[in-house]
Amino acid sequence: MQVYLLEDALDLWEATIKATPAPAPQGLLDLVSYLLPCVELGTQTLSKVLDIIESYVILAPREMIEVHRAGMFDAFASLQGTLKPEANSIVTNVVEIVIRAAEALGGEQALSVVGNELIRSGFLPTLLEGIEKSHEAHQTTGPNKRYAPLETIVMTDYFSVLSRMVLVSTTMFVENVRVCAERKGRTIGSDMEWVLEEWFRHVRL
Repeated sequence: MQVYLLEDALDLWEATIKATPAPAPQGLLDLVSYLLPCVELGTQTLSKVLDIIESYVILAPREMIEVHRAGMFDAFASLQGTLKPEANSIVTNVVEIVIRAAEALGGEQALSVVGNELIRSGFLPTLLEGIEKSHEAHQTTGPNKRYAPLETIVMTDYFSVLSRMVLVSTTMFVENVRVCAERKGRTIGSDMEWVLEEWFRHVRL
């Protein structure tokens, strides 16, 4: 019964926010703090919750970046590696929308804030780790061959996030890769090498 009630509530929530013109009323924005924990409630409602988060980012990007970015990226990071490709695509699309919105709202300064949050939450390090492990797997052949941990469509979504960074600011992209590399005691040059090799390999598929 509780699941059905939640589904009905989410349907109403989604319909309301999609019908709301900007600027959104504060009462509707205040509900975001109740929405983000819903990502932990299970797969039956997850796609709907992610769709509502996406609608919020489109409707009120400044509010979502300035007030809710930490909770939002923490929620996304907690989902990595557990999602079906379709749900993963929603998450990465929302991240792209946030990056675009940050560039429009505050340029390099806002992009730096979003980049720092992507790293702090673990979202970007996990994304890069998945690409790295896939690159390592693709170097193996014969009886020692290993299979990449990321599905092709997930890899595409991950590279879409990196592409969005490059498009809005090469500074953001390079700085984020540098920080993630140095946290592992490595140089940006060594990490950029496998990132680009795997990127070009993926483009050729």
